Formats: sequence, structure tokens, C-alpha cells
Amino acid sequence: MPKQVKPNPGSDEAIKKGCSCPILDNGRGDQRLGDTRGFWIDGDCPLHAVDNPGTEGE
Repeated sequence: MPKQVKPNPGSDEAIKKGCSCPILDNGRGDQRLGDTRGFWIDGDCPLHAVDNPGTEGE
């Protein structure tokens, strides 16, 4: 079974699934404003937050 891909943080799809990451800072899912290195992740986001310190989220 293929691995499900999470929607980008701050995107409409992610928000519908409970994402609490910044919307505008993440360009509504198109990456951080003016940055191409990644997304701002809310540490309490039920969809994107890292559960274990020292590991990366999926």
C-alpha cells in the first residue's frame, strides 16, 4: 500500500485535516514567505508536529 503524503503545512487541505501551522507564513501551502527551504511548523500541530525530539516529521 502506498504511503500517504501529508498536505503542505498551511494549505487549505491541511487546515481541513486539523493543521495548526501558520497559513500566511507558509504561503497557504506554497512554502515560507520568501524562502525555499521549507515550512514553518507549529510544534502543536496534530498533522505536522514532530512526535519524538531529534527525528524529522513525515
